[in-house]
Amino acid sequence: MIKPPHPGETLKELYLDPLGLDIENTANKLGVSSTELKEFVNGSREITNSLATKLADEFGGSAQSWLNQQKQYEDWQSNRIEYTASGLNVLRYQYQYMLVIDVEHTCDASNEIPVDERELIELGAVILSCKTLKEQAAFSSLIKPVKHPILTDFCVSLTGIKQESVQQADIFPVVFNRFLVWLQDYPGYLFCSWGAYDRVQLELDCKRHCIAELHCEQELNIKKAFAKIMKIKPRIGLKRAMEWLKLAYDGEHHRALSDAKNAAKIMNLLLQPELSETMSKNMRLDIDALVEGEEHIKELSSAGFVNVSSEKKTLHPANCFKQFYLPKLKAIGVSSEDIIARLGISKDQYCDFLSGKVVITNSFAKKLAALTGMRAEFWLRAQVKFDVVTEDKGAALNLKAESDELFKQFDNSELQEKLKIRKIAGAAKGILSHIKANHSISDEESILQAIERAVEDKNSSKNDKS
Repeated sequence: MIKPPHPGETLKELYLDPLGLDIENTANKLGVSSTELKEFVNGSREITNSLATKLADEFGGSAQSWLNQQKQYEDWQSNRIEYTASGLNVLRYQYQYMLVIDVEHTCDASNEIPVDERELIELGAVILSCKTLKEQAAFSSLIKPVKHPILTDFCVSLTGIKQESVQQADIFPVVFNRFLVWLQDYPGYLFCSWGAYDRVQLELDCKRHCIAELHCEQELNIKKAFAKIMKIKPRIGLKRAMEWLKLAYDGEHHRALSDAKNAAKIMNLLLQPELSETMSKNMRLDIDALVEGEEHIKELSSAGFVNVSSEKKTLHPANCFKQFYLPKLKAIGVSSEDIIARLGISKDQYCDFLSGKVVITNSFAKKLAALTGMRAEFWLRAQVKFDVVTEDKGAALNLKAESDELFKQFDNSELQEKLKIRKIAGAAKGILSHIKANHSISDEESILQAIERAVEDKNSSKNDKS
């Protein structure tokens, strides 16, 4: 299959270069950041529906045609990899080894270093046996940058790599040659990385130093596999994914070998179908309990987790326990007496807890965490969310009761008709909005008196117009 162009490559070769357009001005016209457009042009960022629409408006064609280019490119890149646990296992047995690779590069807080001028400062990789999924070997080396030899404070803080360390390291061609020699002992490997950028950065450095690029038949995007199997958006970082999967993070984040080893851990789990399903359920349960309103829902969704409905039904923590953890505990032979003892409560208190009569405290949340493996924060947040929604429901019921009483007090059908703004809660809500906008209500003044004043004002206004 001939390699189709990435849509970013199409943009560059058919429009930007022939028309003499630069990245900065084009990004401004499209309403995107220059960094985003640079990454898109060099093939490290996927096209979005929004960007496809903007490109169609600015350069022609349809949004779907730009999206189709992305799909064709991805089909070629993955050679039609089926991103499911079973699909990955089929692919796995076509190879002898998996090469899980990670790189760190020069960077700065304000993106003043152009994307095409970023340089590798560290290369890390691990070899996994496709048969046993066990680690066979590891490679790690710092790299001396030449284009921007002085690391920014941001880069040092992010990676923990010090200036003197890279200053004493070899330049990229030397390190890369050493890496290729190491790789010779593991032929027939499947290239794997967390996201698509690691391969792109390797290609940039190879082109910069005029050396041959790393050859690989297929590329497996672990980040994409994780998102597909977990049924979430693919914008999740490696460390955050490890936290949700409750995997211990080995080494330091943003160090190449550590990140490669941790990506390999996730890859190992994704290849086990029964674990993948369990992980997905646990992640969704955790997210649902942490939702704290529409703004937080938007934050979670944009961060790459699950699309949580703003109207999601809230469960008391006890219901979460009964539905998700109690069956598991019983399945492994934990009796009710054992659970009561480990929670440090009486039998009556345990019954009250299961019926939703117990409020989760900090100490009780810790005991639940020790019993279930789900952290204490989950149980506390679930209680808070339940309390907020329950309180809102109580207020709504009170408002409905007050509205019902209001209609009972007025026998005049004409007045009732004037007060009917939708019905019950809807009526009260509309009237209260009018009152807030036009009247000041003292603590002593009843809602009924305020509504009477509002109705009189409306009638007077109507008569004046007549």
